[in-house]
Amino acid sequence: MPIDSKHDQYNARIKQWTMCRDVAAGTDQIKEKGTKYLPMLSGQDANEYNAYKRRADFYGAFARTVQGIAGAVFRRPPTVELPEQYADYTDDITLEGLPFDVFARNVFDEVLTVGRVGVYADMPTEGAADLPLRPYAVMVTAENIINWRSRWSFKHGRYILDMVVIAETVDVAGDDQYQADQTDQFRVMELENDILVVRVWQKNKDEVGKDKWVMVSETIPRRLGVALERIPFRFINVTTLTPDVQKPPLLDLAHANLSHYRTSADLEHGRHYTALPTPWVAGFPASTELRIGANVAWVSDDPNAKAGILEFTGQGLGALENAAEQKEKRMAILGARMLESQPRGVEAADTVRLRQAGEAATVQGMINAIEAGLQDLLGWMVWWAGGSQDDAILEINRDVIETTLPPQELTALTQALQAGGISYETYYYNLQRGDLTRPDIDVDEEKEGISNDGGSLDTNRGNTTPEDNAEIAAAVNNIGG
Repeated sequence: MPIDSKHDQYNARIKQWTMCRDVAAGTDQIKEKGTKYLPMLSGQDANEYNAYKRRADFYGAFARTVQGIAGAVFRRPPTVELPEQYADYTDDITLEGLPFDVFARNVFDEVLTVGRVGVYADMPTEGAADLPLRPYAVMVTAENIINWRSRWSFKHGRYILDMVVIAETVDVAGDDQYQADQTDQFRVMELENDILVVRVWQKNKDEVGKDKWVMVSETIPRRLGVALERIPFRFINVTTLTPDVQKPPLLDLAHANLSHYRTSADLEHGRHYTALPTPWVAGFPASTELRIGANVAWVSDDPNAKAGILEFTGQGLGALENAAEQKEKRMAILGARMLESQPRGVEAADTVRLRQAGEAATVQGMINAIEAGLQDLLGWMVWWAGGSQDDAILEINRDVIETTLPPQELTALTQALQAGGISYETYYYNLQRGDLTRPDIDVDEEKEGISNDGGSLDTNRGNTTPEDNAEIAAAVNNIGG
């Protein structure tokens, strides 16, 4: 089997990944692909098709959905707990200056866009130029994980990743000192007799100039002098961490976005030919030159001569406009909530939450998978450096639906606290839930801050009258609606 062989699941999904990637990239990428996404109309030549394509409007619903959902998740940075000696890893998780929260956001964007990404831990080889000798993280896009293999391990009592092949492009020295050449290579991580061996293959030319793959390096990664017995690579899918590929979560939205693009092309094409009135004449000699403008009259010797203006009437363009609007609403249903027109009047908070519940459920599943995968990655890095894998803890924000505390609920909470109906801990929890507290400040730190400022949490509890108790009950019942 050649080194560049593709897994069957890879071949089954690559077209979907490419389409989602193109739609996410936006107008220029979509139009660059020409007839792949916008077929020619019957009878069009190349110039007419290019004009038809230029007039089309690509509505960036897919990209805005990815940005909106990712922004909702990462409006609060991930919480990472590592042993003190490894805490600075998160400042530069890749050894290329990338902080962990940006790395995590990139992973989330990949999973949301194509439904799959890979991450692995690595260690610089001894003597590597300008690199500290400590573990670092690498992210691999779905398109670059071309092959893999799992097997049952009696030693571990479960299926383990036995091989993964990663396509890479690297810079190599060329003839021009100011411009680096690039070459393709494959990184193969494979277990041989339960020992991890990493081989790198690059494309080269044989003696007759034909391309061939040549192994340029072979290493056996070690931890504290002992060879690794596992591949520190993790697949992260929409809801799983297995090698099996899942459907991209926004695939239906990508199809709808392209359908809207084609409708837009037809609509703008029709507008182009019908927007300007067109004059017509009958009974004038064919050689007559007719001009339009002030102080110009059309005169004919034929008493039956006629002149007029052609203007568009009918429902043709209206049908296209309605179709475009319907597709925009469908895209909103499929995930692009920020594109949907807001209802007239005021929506109840519970209605908004229910309206967003489907999207939130999908996002919660993604967060679970990404959090678990990235926690494994951090654990491997700590373990490789000499610590325990269990010492890495990661928590990603799950509050993706904005839950700003309504004024009446805040008033009810404050009344309940003052009357002794709830504890300050419960009160502060609800403030946090409503985004009314400072980031990364817990209840004990808030109490300390109140005390340092000369304030007090003493609400004179315990000396309540029956009337007070009635107020407490009413305030508590008002919390949440």
